[in-house]
Amino acid sequence: MLGGALGAGIASAENGATYYQLTSEADTSPRMHFFTSAVGGKATPGYPVKVGVYWDLWNLWDAFPSKQSQQSQINFLQDIIKIGAWQNSTVTIDGQDCDKYGPGKGVDAVEGGRQDGLNIEPVDILGFVGQARNLLASIGSETFLSKFTEFLSSRVQATCTFNVPKNVDTNILIGGKVDLHNLFGALNKNYEGKAYLPVAVQKEPNAPVISAKYNIVAHKSDAIEGMGDPGTLVNWNIDGVDYSSPTVPVGTDGRWKIKLPPAAPADGSSVPAKVRSSLQGSTVGKDSATHNLRVIPDLAKPAITDPATGPVAPGQTVTVSGSEGAKATPVDKAGNPVGTTSTIKDGTAQVALNKDLKPGAEIQIRATDDATVNPHAEFSDWRTVKSDAPEPRPVYQAGTPVAAPGAASALTVAVQPANGDLSSLAGKTMTVTAPADFTFRPLAGERYNVTASAGDKDDKNNGLSSWLGDSVKVSPDGKKMTITLPGAEELKRIIGNSQSIKIGVTVVATADANASAGEKTGGGATVDGIGTTDLKGKVS
Repeated sequence: MLGGALGAGIASAENGATYYQLTSEADTSPRMHFFTSAVGGKATPGYPVKVGVYWDLWNLWDAFPSKQSQQSQINFLQDIIKIGAWQNSTVTIDGQDCDKYGPGKGVDAVEGGRQDGLNIEPVDILGFVGQARNLLASIGSETFLSKFTEFLSSRVQATCTFNVPKNVDTNILIGGKVDLHNLFGALNKNYEGKAYLPVAVQKEPNAPVISAKYNIVAHKSDAIEGMGDPGTLVNWNIDGVDYSSPTVPVGTDGRWKIKLPPAAPADGSSVPAKVRSSLQGSTVGKDSATHNLRVIPDLAKPAITDPATGPVAPGQTVTVSGSEGAKATPVDKAGNPVGTTSTIKDGTAQVALNKDLKPGAEIQIRATDDATVNPHAEFSDWRTVKSDAPEPRPVYQAGTPVAAPGAASALTVAVQPANGDLSSLAGKTMTVTAPADFTFRPLAGERYNVTASAGDKDDKNNGLSSWLGDSVKVSPDGKKMTITLPGAEELKRIIGNSQSIKIGVTVVATADANASAGEKTGGGATVDGIGTTDLKGKVS
């Protein structure tokens, strides 16, 4: 046996390489053999393969019987000439020369012998060489014997390496031709044969199905779902461009889910899109139906940018930022719209809030877009609705003195802590300055008429009061009075069980005897750590 190792059904055509034997057609000489490098003896579309043809060792001794004697002696001068013979082998693919076949064309070669395709044919090693040894022994040349044995054991084969076409769906015809010649023209024969190279024609999978409707609008980071043959692979073709990434397998349940390619355009334009299902390691595939695809940017969280912070008011128009083309709608805690819907253009939109929003309610902006895949909304931070009424002041005038010249009238200052804790007023100092043309004058016995009481949101009190006339100081000109507010226990007493939210301090102010009629300003009241307010009066 010449060449590399042989296995069952396998021919080795050159040292170190294993090939699969091809079955020759019936009209092919049994001495002509075909082989291939294709694993399992089957070629795969789209992949390179090597095929070849060779001729069995030609027993020239049988073809050209020598004139032997009864003692099996060789007539050297006659018989050695009969040994000199040569062969030339060629191989074709589907009737075409190797270098003209298939994508990229094939590459042919002559291997195992002289590279011009000529080779001295080996002879029957067991028969002829044994007899040659007798002859050479009588000649006495071991060197000649070594060279002669190498001469006898050489062989030539023709091969062709080519790429199997991707779209081939039938077996490939391999043709072989071997020319045999005797050195001196005693024998000239041509042998032709053929064999078929089996092709592992790949099964075409069923077309995958995209679950979405014909018109698809998807965010750039969205994934599309569908159905297909389990075990097949799915990838995108968008606007005529095949994307190998991402590629996802179809699950055992026949479902697949694939993200859009990162490189796909996301400018909102409509383009044709489909997916292809193919077998692993295969070039055979089937396309889904074509859909109309729009890829838009991912939906961003909206924000109220004007006012940038703080509460919003009923009927107010606010400025919103967010994704281009998204629709912005103000909603309440229940998700109900509480204003107009506007489309964000050039990064912003103007949204008007309903006029009947209740003070203290909370609203946020809901942003949506045209996505049909994974439709969802993004929301801004919450904002509180404020009242149209003026913010309550911690210190304000609750009663204005109105008096004729020389007459007295009550002046009331209300104190409402921002924290709502009336006990925080215990022991605080209030300083009151009378309006122009008014002064503070004592009653009989140098005592001043000053009282404190608790009031609710409608300035109503519970009938309880505290006398403060003994804890005041008045400037010599009677224009400024300093009052110490009741202590904690006294405050607790006058508040009682009422819904009081403020403390009112009432003093008596007297209009000057020569005061002119009209509104008088210039007064004021301050409570340490709470706040201040202006005071006014009126002379009738």
